[in-house]
Amino acid sequence: METLLQDLRHAIRMLVKSPGFTLVAVLSLALGVSATTTIFSAIDAILLRPLPYPASDRLVSILNTSAKYPGSGLAVSEADLVHWRKENSAFEQIEITTGGAEMNALTGAGVPERIGLQTTPRGLFRMLGVQPVLGHILTEKDAERFLNNDVAISYEFWQRHFAGDPNILGRTFIIDFGETASVVAVLPRGFDLFGSIPTDVYRLMSATDLNPEDARWLTGLGRQARNNGPAGPGIHECRCPPPGTGLSQREQGPRHKG
Repeated sequence: METLLQDLRHAIRMLVKSPGFTLVAVLSLALGVSATTTIFSAIDAILLRPLPYPASDRLVSILNTSAKYPGSGLAVSEADLVHWRKENSAFEQIEITTGGAEMNALTGAGVPERIGLQTTPRGLFRMLGVQPVLGHILTEKDAERFLNNDVAISYEFWQRHFAGDPNILGRTFIIDFGETASVVAVLPRGFDLFGSIPTDVYRLMSATDLNPEDARWLTGLGRQARNNGPAGPGIHECRCPPPGTGLSQREQGPRHKG
């Protein structure tokens, strides 16, 4: 113990005598600790921590693959979704969504504000088991009957922009260059689909909105059928073969997406 104290006193004297070296050493140690903490936090969120959805081990992301480049992961189109739903034998449910929110302008509801806007299928929230804290998300049949241009908003946006107004349901505002939207649901606190740009408003899309000629720029998500077994923790990549081969002949990769 005495030897250890002598070594510590000697080290402190050396550090005091060389302030430049001491500063470099402290900064290097601080950078190393912060980098290690950041890497661990990312690994914990992406690989270790389960997703906050029921039966998340059966959630997969779905990508196209090319016969010329079989290892590639290509975006999907609305036409792909139509085809997959007809040919599907591997999934309980398949949906598509944009890869994240885009910044947009909101007006007509108090102070104008730039918001994160994401187009999302109605069925996605049901597939993920997400229950709104206020209101409900219309099914595709209801949406066809009422022809509503409805949106769901995040809990945080509800609190920030509308001060948690309990009468928010049915409130309208203008988004996306003059489009009038009506609030039908407030999502749970902390809900964040992809964790990129914070999403304030989710524009709800129905199957009737699909355009079979659209280009491939979307992300596919699916919940595996129970008889296919779990995919493991997190959202995995599922590359789908060209049209006509069927989703049951898919190739699954181990890449986790969070």
